Amino acid sequence: MVLFTDGLVNARLPHGDRLGDEAVAEVVRESAHLSSSEIVQTLFAVTDERAEIDDDVVILTLKRPSQADEQG
Repeated sequence: MVLFTDGLVNARLPHGDRLGDEAVAEVVRESAHLSSSEIVQTLFAVTDERAEIDDDVVILTLKRPSQADEQG
């Protein structure tokens, strides 16, 4: 689960549009195999590469351990 404030999706791309929900969802889908911390780092890295953040951004990730993690 990834929760975030609107500052993330409202980040401005160079041509003036917002980053948007779909771009954020795509990054989350592509990063699903990573740890929660790495997903947050990836979201900020992509935002830094593509857009300018002009509002506060809070990202919270919760990830259930995989069966492999539980089996040790």
